[in-house]
Amino acid sequence: MTSSPSLYRETHAAEAFKRGVEAQLKGDLALAVKEWRYALACMPRHLPALYNVAVAEAMQGETEAAAGHYQDLLAIDPDHKDALFNLANLKKRQGQDDAARLLFKRLVETHPSFASGFVNFAKLCSDQGEIEEAETLLLRAIEIDPTHVIAHWNFAHLLLRSGRWKEGWRCYEWRLKIPGWMKPPCPAPAWSPSAQKGRVLLWNDQGRGDAIQFLRYPRLLAAQGWEVYLLLQEELCGLAASAPGVSRVFSPREALPEVEAQAPLLSLPYRLGLEGPQDGGRVPYLASNRMEIPRRKALTVGVVWAGNRTFSNDASRSLPLSALAPLFDREEIDWISLQYGADAKQIEENNLSRKIVDLSPRLRTFSDTAAAVAAVDLVICVDTAVAHVAGALGQPCWVMLPSRPDWRFAEDEKARLWYPSLRFFRQTQAHNGLDVVERLDAALREYLTNRER
Repeated sequence: MTSSPSLYRETHAAEAFKRGVEAQLKGDLALAVKEWRYALACMPRHLPALYNVAVAEAMQGETEAAAGHYQDLLAIDPDHKDALFNLANLKKRQGQDDAARLLFKRLVETHPSFASGFVNFAKLCSDQGEIEEAETLLLRAIEIDPTHVIAHWNFAHLLLRSGRWKEGWRCYEWRLKIPGWMKPPCPAPAWSPSAQKGRVLLWNDQGRGDAIQFLRYPRLLAAQGWEVYLLLQEELCGLAASAPGVSRVFSPREALPEVEAQAPLLSLPYRLGLEGPQDGGRVPYLASNRMEIPRRKALTVGVVWAGNRTFSNDASRSLPLSALAPLFDREEIDWISLQYGADAKQIEENNLSRKIVDLSPRLRTFSDTAAAVAAVDLVICVDTAVAHVAGALGQPCWVMLPSRPDWRFAEDEKARLWYPSLRFFRQTQAHNGLDVVERLDAALREYLTNRER
């Protein structure tokens, strides 16, 4: 008696799928994918194999292949929750927002109890400026799962961008529950208004720009009688020492003193019961010496075109230096590069060394960057920590923003509450900085004309 061909194929597909799972558990993803693809060759409608291959391809950057396999799966099972979710997220990452929207809509309609579907759908709406729709979706996610950390965290961003400060600061605390988030660096109790006065350690749990933005707040604790210590990234320590109310700044390489209390620096607005940025006191709130730089022409402008390349959304904010080339033809301007890191090499790569002075060898810390910012008449930069340095020093700065900026700079009026000296130039289309450069060129022309009067 012989087996039927279909049974033979099903058996081989099942065995291959099992071998793939075993290879995956051993960390051999390449072998796992090979086995799952063999399972699909035996049985093209093997849904678990289709799904696993799609996930693996997406992890390996093979986005088109992954999208194809997700679509094959959904042709067989149109309501497959994880395939709808993953494909919608994939389409969003590819910039195909209309396709992503349709998939998210299908997902939340067919799986109305899947909180993460509402969360990611809300992110898409928020990025497209549909704030009310995003808020509705996030509140639905929180109703489904009141413990959904990312739903609360994203809701905080919506609240803060719209100026609902107190509620926003409260929700902002949910970040501390995100798996893998930085934990308190010392065993001291959390600071509270009722704590006995003494020494308090404020530690930065986010990026360098975030820390600079919130260095306006330690003086409020100092005014209550606290001796304020900071724990920050090493390159921030020198500049942070100029913040009012700060007694001492520590880097991660230094031993920490015993303190009576500790708190995340970015939690101070919530824990102090503050409203908006104006409660942090006057701007400027940092100080710096001035670096000696060449000044031969009517205007000296510092420029930064790229941020930290490891930032998840860097592609939407950083520009190639060549995109700014039309600006460098203005003979009335001394251009000074405040760009640090590997991107500074673009000056030489674009044959612009005669037009731009490269300060990167002198920019070792943010104290150096602040000294350079203080020495120029104007800074033009993308949305990176240098914008925060300029804002905290009260220096004029024009910030090139992506079409979907962070909550801090989402609206000009609220953004200037943080930094009155900043002016914003937003992309009208995602990943298209051409019109921004044109508007910058016109603004520079006007700026020069007004200075000559």
